[in-house]
Amino acid sequence: MKLRLPQASVLGCLFFFLCAGIVYGLFSSRLPAIKAQTQADEAQIGLALLSLGVGSVIGFIGASPLLRLIQSRTMLKAISAALLLVLMLIGFSFSIAMLYAACFLFGFCTALFDVCMNTQAILLEIKTRHAYMSVMHAFYSVGCLSGSSIGALFASLDITVYINYALSVIALFFFWHFASSHLHDDIQAASHEKKKYKIPPFIIFCGLMALCAFISEGSVAEWGGIFLHTVKGADEGVSALSFGVFSALMASARLFGDRMREYFGDFPLLFGGTIAASAGMYIVLESPWPTVCLIGYSFMGLGLAPVMPIVLSRAGASGLIPPNDASAIVSLFGYSGLLIVPPTLGFLANNIGLDKALLLPLALCLLLVGGSFAFKAVPKSS
Repeated sequence: MKLRLPQASVLGCLFFFLCAGIVYGLFSSRLPAIKAQTQADEAQIGLALLSLGVGSVIGFIGASPLLRLIQSRTMLKAISAALLLVLMLIGFSFSIAMLYAACFLFGFCTALFDVCMNTQAILLEIKTRHAYMSVMHAFYSVGCLSGSSIGALFASLDITVYINYALSVIALFFFWHFASSHLHDDIQAASHEKKKYKIPPFIIFCGLMALCAFISEGSVAEWGGIFLHTVKGADEGVSALSFGVFSALMASARLFGDRMREYFGDFPLLFGGTIAASAGMYIVLESPWPTVCLIGYSFMGLGLAPVMPIVLSRAGASGLIPPNDASAIVSLFGYSGLLIVPPTLGFLANNIGLDKALLLPLALCLLLVGGSFAFKAVPKSS
């Protein structure tokens, strides 16, 4: 029996979020094998990741102009296929130069993919009048965990990166055609067409909320394990759980986030969540026991879970600028945080100590608490 359009379009959009997570999980989980395959040292891998970041920034900056010329559904079809092919290119990289180029393309494609899939989620919410952004981001988190698990399995079986990536890409392409055929056309408001406009303050504010959330999340991913090991005295096994418990709670919360938005509203969910995240970060900094710190990180994952879905949804549905532009701007602000946090916290840690450096994400969580009051107003119906 053929699926009705709303159901099929939801499944199609879910696939792209899941796919993005799987691809990133596959890439990050096989980095040690890629390092060995290219005979790169740590500094060269760092430069490869920097080239990925540069590609991402260029992709986010170029997303809005491109999406004024090309429908997001058309762009998503093309860029998702390109990203899968670039993943295979990384798998077949046997030299440092080839890895640098592949990582740059990977970052560029990932940025465009991110903007397009978030635009499609916004359009889905507008056209169905139901909240879906949170569950979409939950599937991204599930995809990251799945991709990492698949990569770990292939690594444990001593299967080469290029075979791992090739088989994974073939499997993802199997579902790609169905998902691509159930995407929505963009909404082009007459007031926005063929006209330059200033970015509205509310969109910038949503971007700053995303920036604070992403820096706080990045502090766990990049520094959580190191902090538990070097400052709290945890063994490597316990330290490695920091981002795991954070991600697991974030994914679980986002699975129910849309239902909670409809029941409680955006402001209570943001306010309560960011209070929980702030409390969690405070526990991490103050508790001398690593296991209690893990509980703090789980509170952070739970509390930060609704931030990005809500700010993207509200920015896209605001009607102030087209949804594709809103998605690009908010994503650019947010992902810039992931580029900023590692060197910033590293610099602070070298000068004042890691425990004091991590006061920065605590301060940003508290700023998110204050920022949640901007979402007390009920959004306009589209």
